[in-house]
Amino acid sequence: MLHTILWDWNGTLLDDVEVALAAMNEMLARRGLSLLQGRKPYRDIFTFPVRVYYTAAGLDLSAEPFESLAVEWTGLYHRFYPRCGLFPAARAVLQAVGEMGLEQAIVSASHQQALDSQVEEQGLGGFFQARLGISDIYAGSKAGLAQRYLKSQGVPPEQALRHPNWDMGAKITIDSATLMNKGLEVIEASWLFDMPEEKIQVVVHRESIIHSMIQYKDHGVIAQLGLPDMAVPIQYALTYPRRLPSPAGELDLCALGALTFCPPDEEAFPCLALCREALRRGGLVPAAANGANEQAVALFLEGKIGFLDIPRLVEAAMARQAPGVVTLEAVLEADKEARAFVAGAAH
Repeated sequence: MLHTILWDWNGTLLDDVEVALAAMNEMLARRGLSLLQGRKPYRDIFTFPVRVYYTAAGLDLSAEPFESLAVEWTGLYHRFYPRCGLFPAARAVLQAVGEMGLEQAIVSASHQQALDSQVEEQGLGGFFQARLGISDIYAGSKAGLAQRYLKSQGVPPEQALRHPNWDMGAKITIDSATLMNKGLEVIEASWLFDMPEEKIQVVVHRESIIHSMIQYKDHGVIAQLGLPDMAVPIQYALTYPRRLPSPAGELDLCALGALTFCPPDEEAFPCLALCREALRRGGLVPAAANGANEQAVALFLEGKIGFLDIPRLVEAAMARQAPGVVTLEAVLEADKEARAFVAGAAH
């Protein structure tokens, strides 16, 4: 049962795409750089953190400090802001959601004062129980704002289980929500391919089409692509090294249109950073991290702990575990002790 709708303000309720595009094109024009030709090129490259977007647009962050560029962009955005309006159905949708008895909140990369002003100017102040703006003008990831708000509200398991692309079962879906699954894959890749942790990169790829990429010494990259369907890797594991006809759908790149990538926000998703730390510490620490996560996820699914308690408990279990000497018995004992610690800490 849904309790709260958390809306993205910019570009979802507030149609400020033309304003943001105009601000960037003004910056590009001042530097003699090629302009973005319309909404589609803008949407194709826009991402968070905006440092990545600035670079994709053509700005040189090695020549000009990001902070200076952010100040310039913010000034231009506010100059052009009077052109903004709501998307046509925004007010009606907010009204309908409110009539359903659901609470509503908004998250924005705008400064808090600017967000409050924009909401009031659009006459929407009465719709939202919370307005989540950032505390500076540098437009970091909005995920951290959303995570902190959801923690204060409590995130029930049935909402955390709503993965947009995959159907992988409860445990792995929660691991996807915390990015623990990617952290564990970093550990796996390091061991399977004898690769140091710092050479393994994780990127956020919302379309879930590219499943892995390998960069060679000549900087050529080979990627594995396919629709998000676990039937493919499961079948290949059973038929290796043969590849047989699959019930999975066929990938249509033209229908897909575009693939997007951005770096993960490790502040909002600390499990990824914790797994990297476990790998660097080595020994029995990865076993403790995995065991603690398994127990924490089980408790979350039972409704006994909150969503953001998962990384907190994993971190605490790791802090108690010395690297030690790796033997099968020691690994099993580290796993057992981590599970017991989490179970005890949750009461």
